[in-house]
Amino acid sequence: MPRKFIQRLMPDHELIKRQKALRIFGNVLYNPNLWVLNRRSASGAFAVGLFMCFVPLPSQMIMAAGLALCVV
Repeated sequence: MPRKFIQRLMPDHELIKRQKALRIFGNVLYNPNLWVLNRRSASGAFAVGLFMCFVPLPSQMIMAAGLALCVV
């Protein structure tokens, strides 16, 4: 897996802190374990994404973000 390439595509911590739409999650987004790219985190993210793609709700993105934060 081209890990360094994917890490370059990941957003910066400061950019995430400045997003007004993500402030509803509070300080949970500042957890350093959320920003580590390894086998376990990538497979967990894939599993959450695969589960949420089949949920037919209008609030699918909110649920996906909340579930992704709870998995870590």
